[in-house]
Amino acid sequence: MAKLLDGKEVAAALNAKLTAEARDLNGKGVTPTLAIVRVGERGGDIAYEKGAAKRCEKIGVAVKK
Repeated sequence: MAKLLDGKEVAAALNAKLTAEARDLNGKGVTPTLAIVRVGERGGDIAYEKGAAKRCEKIGVAVKK
């Protein structure tokens, strides 16, 4: 039988798991980091970059642009 997934519930569970993993790494002296390399100035790319940076900062992952 198929189960309908609740997107907010799945996202919250993923965020909790990733936050814990980032905290564990920080405790070991490792800073999890996302490096973003963008070529050009397309609006959609910039919006995606901002969203990714915001999500990373929320869970404790550093962002370098």
